[in-house]
Amino acid sequence: MSEPGVKKPGRGLRIALIASLAVNLLVIGAVAGAVMRKGGSDGPRGQMQGQSSYGMPYIRALSKEDRRKIGADIRASGQDRKAQRAARRALYSEVLAALRADPFE
Repeated sequence: MSEPGVKKPGRGLRIALIASLAVNLLVIGAVAGAVMRKGGSDGPRGQMQGQSSYGMPYIRALSKEDRRKIGADIRASGQDRKAQRAARRALYSEVLAALRADPFE
């Protein structure tokens, strides 16, 4: 079945190849994760990036310093976030209704 004098690769070589494959997959995963995590010119991705957010156009129009200040103010306010979110959505709906009104004034 096997030629005389030719040794079959040992178990150690097989374990080394499997370990090498595992390390390569870890490195590829880490590199892919870093690439996917990296944000654009505005820095790291925020919580809302990639989601359809009604406020994102307004947020992105602000400077980085203004966004940070507003975020700090919101965190410091300590108000109920669900109530704030509902109020913002209601105001956004009003803005949309005004923009879609015919004729727009």
